[in-house]
Amino acid sequence: MHNNYYTNYDYSNIVSGVADFLGVFIAVLVFLLLISCVISIILIVSYWKILKKGGKPGWATLIPIYNVYELCSMVGVSPFWILIIIFSGLLSAIHILGVLLSLAANIYFIILLNVSLARSFKKSDSYAVGLILLPVIFYPMLGLGSATYVGKHPMKDFLFKSNNIDKNNNIGCIFSFIGGLIGGLVGGLLLVFLIIAIILPGGILTFNEGTNPMLKVNGTIITSDDLYEQMKQDYNISYLIEYIDKTILDKKYAEDDKMKEEVEKTAQNYFDMYEQYYQMDEGDFLTQNGFENKEQFLEALKLEYRRKLYYNDYLKTQITDEQIQKYYDEKVLGDMNAQHILVQINGNMNENAAKKIAEEIIDKLNNGKSFDEVRKEYSDKIIYEDLKYVAFNANLDETFLEALKKIPENSYSKSPVKTSYGYHVIYKKDQKDKPSLEDVKDSIIEELCDELDVDDEKLYNKSLLKMREEAGLEFLDPVMKEKYEKYIEESK
Repeated sequence: MHNNYYTNYDYSNIVSGVADFLGVFIAVLVFLLLISCVISIILIVSYWKILKKGGKPGWATLIPIYNVYELCSMVGVSPFWILIIIFSGLLSAIHILGVLLSLAANIYFIILLNVSLARSFKKSDSYAVGLILLPVIFYPMLGLGSATYVGKHPMKDFLFKSNNIDKNNNIGCIFSFIGGLIGGLVGGLLLVFLIIAIILPGGILTFNEGTNPMLKVNGTIITSDDLYEQMKQDYNISYLIEYIDKTILDKKYAEDDKMKEEVEKTAQNYFDMYEQYYQMDEGDFLTQNGFENKEQFLEALKLEYRRKLYYNDYLKTQITDEQIQKYYDEKVLGDMNAQHILVQINGNMNENAAKKIAEEIIDKLNNGKSFDEVRKEYSDKIIYEDLKYVAFNANLDETFLEALKKIPENSYSKSPVKTSYGYHVIYKKDQKDKPSLEDVKDSIIEELCDELDVDDEKLYNKSLLKMREEAGLEFLDPVMKEKYEKYIEESK
């Protein structure tokens, strides 16, 4: 009988071993997944807290790319680095230079962001090493610990503007030196790709409206990225309108010395007023009114200054030559040389008593006494003022000015003239000839503009609506268009 080379083999031990191995493998995998989930939750909570400490929305942690944008904004790193990282990543699929660019850009950005983050919480650059190498430990320490955000303190950026590096910080100098090398490499490689994109037919780069277009002003498309900082949360229409007006008016009215001086003066008036009445210093005022710093407040004042410049120009377009001529014929007079006696109404003098003294003074003038004699006789009861020559549009009480215009030369008011100050006796010594229309035309236009402004309290808003229309404002986003139309209805 021949031996059987095919013997029955017992596979049960192999199956058992494989089952045991799979059981251990699954258990280890589940354990690692649990650990990963715990670490992820810790890092998410830590990142959330870090953003909250820096005044940014914590929920931004949950949105990819946007969370990095908010962190960059918080620590003073240019958000354009996010675009460079994305751009270099796309280029890595095209050429080996793209791989090198992507690697260099990511390393440099990680160093730049973490050093800036550490400094913004008043931590040393050694701490930044921990953030880079051991984020699972150092990020929770920063976010969940007692560390306090002290403002933007970015590491020196070799591609975009940032604060100067601390020369006494050895680690910071090392980081900046390494960053300079990598930054130079990133910039060089990026320049190479841009040159290729421009020179080669149908190059590797093409302009694309990659972001969602929101509106168009003066032929320029403004994207959602451009508007984001102004609109903030929930597409607040006020931020949008400010951004639109700034885009239009910055081009229309260039900043000059007069604007700077007026804006600085206005800002100081606000600071002084709040300190006097509310005991708030400059920093408290800015915080209370939602400004991050003085520069942001000055920019808001510049916008209002430019709006008023446009409004004044707009009012002038509403004035016709017929209106100017009519005002000149009816209201313009030569400069009037005037004096007056005021019997003031106050705690020591009631209205009846003040009026009685004013009537006594007029009686004495009627009986032949001169204006000088009367004002000296009543010097302890009255206020005397020599106004010299005043124009037809002088900044005087309207009732007083109208009464003065009606008094003949070298004569006085025949009855007391009452204003908010008390009772006046007005004396007009003489009056110059009526000026020519050409000499007073600008003044007349200003007066007519003031009358328009008083007659229509919503004219200011109407003028700004007109300005946006003339700039070719066109909404490309239906939500923002609806919000703006609602705003228009409320402004009318």
